[in-house]
Amino acid sequence: ELEQFLPHLAEAQFAGGEPFLGRENYRVWDMIERLNPELPCTVVTNATQRSDRIERIGTTLLMGYTFSFDAVTKQTYERIRVTADHAAVMATVPRYAAMAETHGTKVEVNFCLMRQNHHEFGDLLLWAEERGFGVNVCVVRFPQDCSLASLGADELRHVVYGLMAAEDRVLPQLELTRATWVEEVERQRRWADETQG
Repeated sequence: ELEQFLPHLAEAQFAGGEPFLGRENYRVWDMIERLNPELPCTVVTNATQRSDRIERIGTTLLMGYTFSFDAVTKQTYERIRVTADHAAVMATVPRYAAMAETHGTKVEVNFCLMRQNHHEFGDLLLWAEERGFGVNVCVVRFPQDCSLASLGADELRHVVYGLMAAEDRVLPQLELTRATWVEEVERQRRWADETQG
């Protein structure tokens, strides 16, 4: 039934789990190639998959990427994504980004700021900034043992102090992601104030 809709789409996004593991997505991409090859597509991916088939799709279609990425260091990343290989992901990201660059499509990062990775927020933004990636911060509410929002006032203040301690090192180097830093530090400060109140 998609065949009647695909020629009229202005853009398409593929998300949910890892799109490059979904068999049906490949069927849709083949249909897009046949029916609407100029359709901009975005894949929200954790960059764990790499294959000739993915390379062909990324080369053929106007594919952009949103990387679901939790940390820049191996230790933190693999503690959060238990079965993932940090080195493999870091090798795959530039390949996807290069394919997007050939099409002029967007590359950005979705970052879930959590108890487990808030200490790497500045480094994540610096990493993204170096590569020209925008960053979207996702608020985590559940599970609560991951959520900053469920911390008490003293613990939230500790998070804010940690962010502020990194600010002199991080903020001067940010342009593309500067507003992301400022907004998130303010959010954490506001949560701490509200929790105190």
